[in-house]
Amino acid sequence: MLRANKSSLFKTLIIFGNARGGTTMVAKIVSGLGVDIGTNSEEAISLEDKNFRYDLYNGQRHEDIVNQMKECIANNNLHKGSWGWKYPMARHYLEDIIGEIRNPHVICIFRDVLSCAMRQIRDGLDLDDDGFSPESSI
Repeated sequence: MLRANKSSLFKTLIIFGNARGGTTMVAKIVSGLGVDIGTNSEEAISLEDKNFRYDLYNGQRHEDIVNQMKECIANNNLHKGSWGWKYPMARHYLEDIIGEIRNPHVICIFRDVLSCAMRQIRDGLDLDDDGFSPESSI
């Protein structure tokens, strides 16, 4: 069970859920409300912080990726008030970093699975590719 740090006024928001399920819309709203969600991505439209995009750590071991994310979390906690990130597949590593996150607030987006799959097909994306490589976590 997660317990929020009630003594902290600052929150860390983690936005994740179905790919093509509305996470970007929610991230835009959160960002518009003034929360820094780390939009340092090459694809500014996706609003995904590259420090938390597991798929960008090509070939690295899961443990090494998690340690790099923990360093980023510590740095953000030190230099930012409320902050967060959006990455639809964050569920693949969230359990490994949740203990480092200051006052975590998780926003999980659900959308009709069929609708998400139809959008992926329309966009020409692989339905089996969720941006996470299980081989790298071994």
